[in-house]
Amino acid sequence: MYLPYDPLREAILLELNRAIGIRRAQGASLEALSMEYGLSKDVLQRIAEADDRTTERQAEGQGS
Repeated sequence: MYLPYDPLREAILLELNRAIGIRRAQGASLEALSMEYGLSKDVLQRIAEADDRTTERQAEGQGS
């Protein structure tokens, strides 16, 4: 389903992604994050994969 652009929603999602990324870097498991943020492990896995792809793209851009 396509949702119209909402700057508040985008800001909230960005902060959530950052918070989850930081907690993952600290060694938190998906199970712990699931309880902490009230999200399913599937959703957390998708966020982690998207974050990993973004990090890879940024590293490729700096290597050029």
